[in-house]
Amino acid sequence: METSVVHLPWKKTEIILCGDIHWGCDACEKDLFRRFVKAHKEAHWWLLGDPFDLAPTSNRMKIRSCGLNDGVLDRIEKAHREDVEELAKLLATTNVEGLISGNHYWQFEDGQTSDTMLADMLGAVYLGDCALVVVEFSRRSPHKNSVPIRIFLHHGTAVGRKVSAPLNRLQDLVAEQEADIYATGHAHKSPQAPIDRIYTTDNGHLYHRTKRLLAVGSFYRSYLQHSMHGDRLQGSYAEKKLLAPSTLGCPNIIVTPHNDGHLSLVIGQESDIWNE
Repeated sequence: METSVVHLPWKKTEIILCGDIHWGCDACEKDLFRRFVKAHKEAHWWLLGDPFDLAPTSNRMKIRSCGLNDGVLDRIEKAHREDVEELAKLLATTNVEGLISGNHYWQFEDGQTSDTMLADMLGAVYLGDCALVVVEFSRRSPHKNSVPIRIFLHHGTAVGRKVSAPLNRLQDLVAEQEADIYATGHAHKSPQAPIDRIYTTDNGHLYHRTKRLLAVGSFYRSYLQHSMHGDRLQGSYAEKKLLAPSTLGCPNIIVTPHNDGHLSLVIGQESDIWNE
């Protein structure tokens, strides 16, 4: 588990927690993602894994174990580097502060992964598999303390079929990790829930602090019409397993500092509605 501290000024700020873009496959909603990036260029971004639709863990092990010759590996790596460069060029217009890994990535012959390469290209902090990010909002007066927001980040693990399933493990984490926001990806769902915890001051005063649990959705459309594999119709993994459609998009968090020294949070998610 890694930690990262980001210092921001005492002003209204947008934070984007984005996961499961799956750039590079037909099911990736590239146009939707490009519009989202354009609309949120001034935000501070963290990526929660699977930015690319590369080999999951089991596939990587099989590819490495089958003894491909250097020329074949070079062509595979060239294609993956092009995916990384394309996404990095798009995200370079934003403020990506950090990213964590998921289960879809490629490990190159030089030891880099597609995730670490993306982080290097963006000047972002690579945070491994799990991170606690502290966002410090600095008050204008040097005699006043800064106010932090602590964000727990993990790509996520196997979850149930119901929309609330990603929140179950996050609720357990409230007893294990001290944070204000607990975020996960992987499930391609985007439920959100507030949960309060009671604290006491040193002089015995009781107060509540609201924790936010959220899963961050996806830009991977799980059901495609006329989806082909070779010369035949074939659905995605989600379609084969009869999983729920992905929740497209990701949440944005608006943090507003107030003159009395507290911060307020509003978490929302945009949706596109089309008259087909």
